[in-house]
Amino acid sequence: MKKILKKIGLGYIKIDVCPNNCVIYYGANNSDTSCAICGYERFKPSHNKQRKVSYKVLRYLPITLRLQRLYMSRFTAEHMT
Repeated sequence: MKKILKKIGLGYIKIDVCPNNCVIYYGANNSDTSCAICGYERFKPSHNKQRKVSYKVLRYLPITLRLQRLYMSRFTAEHMT
């Protein structure tokens, strides 16, 4: 399903999140390694230092491209307005 969505231009953005849902690591918080509110670590401990796996990931689906696709067809655009 990921490959199909990517081919038609409807992908998603993965954003790391604090396991306690305190903070999303996006924008200014992108380089943080622990939560500023609860102090929980961002990444799971591993013996492989090159690969960092986050505890929780948010998949953000940008709405702009999806709305543009709906308005491309005159049949669906009629229902959208």
